[in-house]
Amino acid sequence: MALSVFLLLILVCFSDCGGFSHPATDVEGHSGSPAGSLSIGAFNIQIFGLDKMEDEVAVANIIEILKRYDLVLIQEIRDSSETAIFDLLDQFNTAVAPRTYGISISERLGRTSSKEQYAFFYDQSIFTVLDEYTYHDNSDVFEREPYIVTFGVTGYSISEFAYLAIHSKPDDAVAELDYLVRVYDESIGNGAVPTSNWLFGGDFNADCTYVGPGDWDSISLWTDTRFSWIIDNDADSTVSVTTDCAYDRFVLSGNLDQHFVSGSSVVYDYWADMDLTEQEALDVSDHYPVEMDFN
Repeated sequence: MALSVFLLLILVCFSDCGGFSHPATDVEGHSGSPAGSLSIGAFNIQIFGLDKMEDEVAVANIIEILKRYDLVLIQEIRDSSETAIFDLLDQFNTAVAPRTYGISISERLGRTSSKEQYAFFYDQSIFTVLDEYTYHDNSDVFEREPYIVTFGVTGYSISEFAYLAIHSKPDDAVAELDYLVRVYDESIGNGAVPTSNWLFGGDFNADCTYVGPGDWDSISLWTDTRFSWIIDNDADSTVSVTTDCAYDRFVLSGNLDQHFVSGSSVVYDYWADMDLTEQEALDVSDHYPVEMDFN
């Protein structure tokens, strides 16, 4: 009898006192974020356009991934019709109703006939677009000019910040990343961006053959102490089993480190988390999104 009571007490303690661990559950669709925090993402959806929108399984998986975020940067939009991203937004809003997301989207960018756009999906109950700005790249440093959107935030301790989108050209990644400090200083100095609190995000191509160990001292965004890199160099944001590269990154400036939730900046492995086949994962993208939280 005494043994039975003892075992019962152990079971009760494990149930109520945290003895059994459970995976994080969705809080209004934000799978990885604690309640009360903002979930921010950056996702290179490989060659996103009309062809990808015709793949119903891939689109359903993309929508499931995007549900994780209150605000998400989407990169590598290649669509001369400029309709696919709006079709995705419509389907996404249907999936997350009654929440409603807006979009802020760049012009088509690129030196060659292969143009790309950046887009931000944002929860309209939380975020307001205060300003948007495409950097005037008079020196032609960037394959795709950075696109910077300043967001106002309602209901959180952080009131506003600018989010810079960048998809670096692989062979020019060192030069482009180095120049981002000049983009920051110029854009604040000339009033194009009204805040010094910036989140830099996107596919930096900042690893493997494009940015090696000997390159970091040549990148001002890395050496300047005003900026904090919050995705580790040993991360792997590539889907392929044959690569291990931390291409996709986040960098903070201003006082954003005071709002950053420590430990929240990770690569989201949707292949494993959503139990996809390898082909299903690759049909979504060759990149995993990176994500982080603000409080």
